Amino acid sequence: MKKFLIIAFVSGLVGFTKSANTCWSTSYGYPCCEDTCSPTTTDEKGKWGIENDNWCGINEEKCTESSCWSLPEKKPKEVIQQPEKPTQTIKPTQPTQNSQPVQSTPMQFFLPSSDSQQLSDMDKPAIEVYLPNKDIANGCAVVLCPGGGMRVLSWDSDVKEMASFLNAHGIAAIGLRYHLNKAGAQGQMPPTVDVTHPDNFPKADANPLHDEHGDAVIEMAGKDGRAALRMIREHANEWNIDSKKIGYLGFSAGGGVAIQASMTASDDSERPNFIITNFGPSLMPVTVPANAPPLLIMSRVEHPNVAAGLVALFMEWKKAGANAELHLFGDGSGPYTLMQETGETTTETWSRQCLSWLKAKNFIPKNLSI
Repeated sequence: MKKFLIIAFVSGLVGFTKSANTCWSTSYGYPCCEDTCSPTTTDEKGKWGIENDNWCGINEEKCTESSCWSLPEKKPKEVIQQPEKPTQTIKPTQPTQNSQPVQSTPMQFFLPSSDSQQLSDMDKPAIEVYLPNKDIANGCAVVLCPGGGMRVLSWDSDVKEMASFLNAHGIAAIGLRYHLNKAGAQGQMPPTVDVTHPDNFPKADANPLHDEHGDAVIEMAGKDGRAALRMIREHANEWNIDSKKIGYLGFSAGGGVAIQASMTASDDSERPNFIITNFGPSLMPVTVPANAPPLLIMSRVEHPNVAAGLVALFMEWKKAGANAELHLFGDGSGPYTLMQETGETTTETWSRQCLSWLKAKNFIPKNLSI
C-alpha cells in the first residue's frame, strides 16, 4: 500500500509538471507564460502576456493552481525598472584622478511632448545621460532604446548595464524613455513566422498587432527618439560628444522605435549617424530614408517573427542602396543581454561584434581595445 501511494504521488507530480509547462499557445508557436497571469491582450485563442520581450500564452489552469496552499510561495519575477523621476538639476560626478572608466551619475531631462500635461512624471518621455570619464571619451554617443513590447521598459538590462559597458569603452550612453502603449493591444495574435519567410512581412512591417491607438503610440515613441537626438546635439560640446557620431541601439521593441525615429527624421539634427537593432524589427511599414544611415542588425536565427522581420528589414535597406549588415546567431531562439564570453555560443560575442562594427565605420577609434 505504501509503495502504491508513493508511485501515485510521483505520477501526480509528473502530471502536474507536464501541465505547468504546456498550454494552448504552444500550438501556435508561442511559449507559455512562466509567471504572468494578468493578460496584456485577449483574442479568440486565449489570453496573452509578455515575458522576456516575447508574447506568451497565459495558462489559466496554472495560474489557478499557483494559489494552492500546498505550493511554495513564489515571488513574481522582477525584470523591469523604470528610471527615476527626471530632473534638470542633477550634475554628473567629476572624473576621478585615475584613468579607470567609471560610470557617471546620470543626468535626466524631460523631452518635449504635446501630451505632457496628461502624463505623470514617470510616464513622460525623457532621457538619462551617462557620460564616460573625459580622459577616455572618444566622442561617440549611443541612444539606448530599451525593449519591453511597447508596454514596459527593460531599463536595468538595456540601459543601465549597457551604459556601464559603453562608458568603459569611452562611449556616451543615453537611455531613452519613450511613450508606451498602456491601453494594451487589440486584435488576434497571428501564427509565428520563421526566418525562411521574410516575405510574410511586406515593407518589413513585423508588428503582430496593428490598431489605431498602438500605431499612434509608435509614432509618438519615434518622435521621442528624434527629440532625444536634437537635445544631445544641443549639448554635444558640453558632453564631449561628436555630433556626427550619434546613433541608436535598440533592443526588441526599442529597435522598432529606433527605426521609426530614423525613418521620420526631418533634418540633420534629428537624423542618426548609425542604427543598431538587437532582435528589434520594424513595427511599421518601412520606407528607407534618403541618405539612410548604416544599419547593423543582430538576432538569434530561431527567434519567432523577429528573425524573419529583420531579414525583411535588411532587404529593404539593401533594395534602397543603403549600407546594412546582418548577424544571425544560430544558438538560441529568444532575446539576450550582455553575456560573458565562454566560447560556448556565438550570441555571447554580440557586444564585441557591435564595437567592431562601430570601429569599422569610424565611429570609435581604430586602436580602441575591445
